Amino acid sequence: MSPANGSIGRKVLRDGWLAPLSLNTKILAKDPQSNTEGVRASDKGFLKIRWREYVELLRWTARQRLTELVEKVPDELSQLLSNPGS
Repeated sequence: MSPANGSIGRKVLRDGWLAPLSLNTKILAKDPQSNTEGVRASDKGFLKIRWREYVELLRWTARQRLTELVEKVPDELSQLLSNPGS
């Protein structure tokens, strides 16, 4: 059905157009990962970190802003930042 006959169309999640966060390390960086659902251009992630690590990094960053102090980046987060993508 088309919008001309009263149909709204297919429902898409609000964040459905966003690329995934994590890169799939089993797929070569130059290999395309086209989206087959037609919602976004690619299913390729963009960082070599997992969601859990990303949230840790966000929380640490937020704490810096709240305390208005700049502290040394913890070693475990520093390693994540040293090679964020490929």
